[in-house]
Amino acid sequence: KYAALSLVRDPTTGKHTFIKEIKGLDMVRRDWCQISKIISTYALDQLLKYDQGIDLIIENVHQYLTLQRSRLDSHKIPLAHFIITSTLNKMPYEYDNPLPHVIVAKRLLQAKKNIRIGSTIPYIICQGTESSPALRAYHPEDIKKSRIQYEEKIKSCHTDEERLNIVPPLQVDYHWYLTRQILPPLDRLFASIKETDKAQLAYHLGLDASKYHSHIKSSEQDDEDNELIMATQLDDVERFKHADKLILKCPTCNNEFQFPGVLIFPNMNEQQQAQQQAQQQAQNGYISCFSGFTA
Repeated sequence: KYAALSLVRDPTTGKHTFIKEIKGLDMVRRDWCQISKIISTYALDQLLKYDQGIDLIIENVHQYLTLQRSRLDSHKIPLAHFIITSTLNKMPYEYDNPLPHVIVAKRLLQAKKNIRIGSTIPYIICQGTESSPALRAYHPEDIKKSRIQYEEKIKSCHTDEERLNIVPPLQVDYHWYLTRQILPPLDRLFASIKETDKAQLAYHLGLDASKYHSHIKSSEQDDEDNELIMATQLDDVERFKHADKLILKCPTCNNEFQFPGVLIFPNMNEQQQAQQQAQQQAQNGYISCFSGFTA
């Protein structure tokens, strides 16, 4: 699993461009809804922006999460963005566990729909009294129909009392999507970024951040952990001090230089100047290496 920017040279024009590569991350898997993929993709694109510091990246992501929560509360996100799809590996009645797509498939069978092994079942998790999200899974068309029926009944009412007695339409369970579809992929993307954590991401999504703070260990456990510090808790300089430096060779000028890292630059102003110079050179059909930058 990884995400990276590959520097690719066009054999016709000789110009170099960056191509984003994603392998195995949540956003390319089918069992995540569209709004989850949109938010995760924005966060990843920010992380891959090597021309700005990590503090600005985190600030942009936090602001974007707050904006998306506002759009969620204002019902400005299309219903289609909440659809999750899963494939039937066997007939619905052969499943022992009440999975969301299986529940929806059984309803489709009852409605005389053509369902078979290999069918892709779309569903959306809605609000309800059932504790299991699977029992609150509905086909998108069922949600649309419930809204249409509700509006028709409202129009036929003559008094406020009649309107209050009408059963409301199916509503998307926004809290479930925030906690199960949006926050987990973000948490994995920023797991090794010390400038933010799951609690901060949850806070900007409008969730209770206190539920996502790391649990406090007992003093005995702390003493044991202090004796054996995990490598992932060390500063990168200390952690990789014995590792060989990554040496890259420029395909144009054949100069070799030490690569400092995607997000590490000793001086942002100097880096910005070099980036501008590289962009100008790329427009002229060639690119130079950043041999002046060292970790």
